[in-house]
Amino acid sequence: MRVKSPQNAKFTLFTNAKYQVQLVKTQCDWHYSHANGALLTQPMLGSAVTDQTFYRPSVIHTKDKILNAAEQLITLKGVYGFNLHDIAEKVGIKVPSIYKHFKNKDEVLMGVSKRFVELLSLQFQLEDGLPFTVQLRQCLDTFVDFHIQHPAFVRLAIIDFATPKGGMEYVTAASGGNFEENITSGVLSVMHSRVKTLLDTAESNTSPYRKVDNIAFYRLIYSSLLIQLLFPSDTSLVEGFSRTQKDSVKDDIYDLAIRYLKK
Repeated sequence: MRVKSPQNAKFTLFTNAKYQVQLVKTQCDWHYSHANGALLTQPMLGSAVTDQTFYRPSVIHTKDKILNAAEQLITLKGVYGFNLHDIAEKVGIKVPSIYKHFKNKDEVLMGVSKRFVELLSLQFQLEDGLPFTVQLRQCLDTFVDFHIQHPAFVRLAIIDFATPKGGMEYVTAASGGNFEENITSGVLSVMHSRVKTLLDTAESNTSPYRKVDNIAFYRLIYSSLLIQLLFPSDTSLVEGFSRTQKDSVKDDIYDLAIRYLKK
């Protein structure tokens, strides 16, 4: 279920001295937008990954171009399947130009991870007055869209789980702590607080839904979504999700949430 609103409506999600992030409604889908009005385009609707898939402000600085290229390469080749030469070639610069902004590839991946964490922290936005199931569906649909729009973030999340002792845990480092630490402090703590608020609205004596731990709920939803997007094949993640495929993922995640919450 999508919230009905006038076409091209928009509202601010987050503002600080550095930037403002908005959700912008165009053609019945919500997209992330920067304060300068540049739309984060809707990717993965049956077309291959292109430069237009990723974050593109109207004035693109070299540092942002490097991060955009890294996102695209992570999607196509995985976190370890490319090097700075590949980034430079895609951006149209020489490798020394990358060193003006990043010391090495790890710093580039950290930059992509920080972008991921900042946008992830904006998930589960709540609106006053909506019935619980409508609110839940809206939040989960947006959560699915966010990961489909940024397939590189899906791969980065998996890397953190795959390298608990060795390698670089990029998302963990970018968020300032591990999963447990971000529940009560750190960049993602506000998002986790919103998840708890959402679940608390469902609890009442007459409600068909039981009281659940918000962290257990988030863990279930997040792990299930990653599996849906990556297994048994990551082909759709790279080549694009059709509208039918994307709606199917949303239905599955919502149905899973409802089954978990029912008394």
